[in-house]
Amino acid sequence: MKTPCKYDHLSVAGVLTLSGRVLIKVQEKAFTGEDSVEFLKHILREVAGQVIVIWDGASIHHGEAVKSFLSLGGSARLRLIRLPAYAPDLNPAEGLWCWLKRELSNLCCPALDGLRMNSCLL
Repeated sequence: MKTPCKYDHLSVAGVLTLSGRVLIKVQEKAFTGEDSVEFLKHILREVAGQVIVIWDGASIHHGEAVKSFLSLGGSARLRLIRLPAYAPDLNPAEGLWCWLKRELSNLCCPALDGLRMNSCLL
């Protein structure tokens, strides 16, 4: 007999600023282009002046939602730079993700609330 194997998960997007601040967005579903736009808006609210975002080539980063946001004025203070395919050594946030995975590697929570409460994802 087969049993369905569905795991709850948290998706995390994050930014490291030049001053060392970490801005994150955590949600219980996979990120979409619209979620990427909401995170870009959050970054623009939190960081003054011109903003350069260096991110990977995920399709949600260069889809219609992001293009529309940029064409409607989002590009006034924002410049997006796409990393080459598979370039973790060039991604400033990779050290953060490596640390986070190491910190959470032996954490077992029966529910997502436990993960939020026992991790740095608050």
